[in-house]
Amino acid sequence: MTGVNLIAESELMARRRRRRVRTWSVALLIVAAVGSLPVAVEFTRHHQVQSLRGQRQRVQNDIEKSRAELNQTALAIRELRAQAARADALRTKRSWAGLLTTISGRLPQEMWLSSVATDPASPRNSGPYRPTSRKPNGEEDAEPAVVTLEAPRQLSVEGYALDYRNLYEFMSGLNETEVFKAVTLTRSNDEPVLNTSAVRFQILCRW
Repeated sequence: MTGVNLIAESELMARRRRRRVRTWSVALLIVAAVGSLPVAVEFTRHHQVQSLRGQRQRVQNDIEKSRAELNQTALAIRELRAQAARADALRTKRSWAGLLTTISGRLPQEMWLSSVATDPASPRNSGPYRPTSRKPNGEEDAEPAVVTLEAPRQLSVEGYALDYRNLYEFMSGLNETEVFKAVTLTRSNDEPVLNTSAVRFQILCRW
């Protein structure tokens, strides 16, 4: 059986060319899609890296802010402690004017004082206190030592009395005030004063 092709040769060639173009186009599209896949993956990874870096920076900023707030809180606590210590010191501070008034009110006319001073004369150092604070990097920052001075516990009263009776009357009067826990005569001796003699004394008043 013999087949007869009625399509012109030029039309057949055109059809073959179109099929080849479609085949190459599909192949190119497949190659382009496969080639762009690593680029898309790399772009996605780059975007994720940038996002993680941004999150890390925000976390670091929050940490620095928290450290600064913690440091400010530590400073505020130290200041409040200092204020409390000052308040305690003021509550225990003695009224020296009232104390001197009490002593002079019990002093007989036949006596006079030459010295009234705390004993010891200068406050004692009860030891250094070293508060610490934290730097923003978390390290402890030792500050200079704050010296705490211990308040005096007794008063030294020196003077002269015409006789021992006046001296003992004075000591008894100080005891009766109940300001002091103990009134002790630590030194007494006779000394010439003008045309007579007097008792030079030293009394320690402890509260």
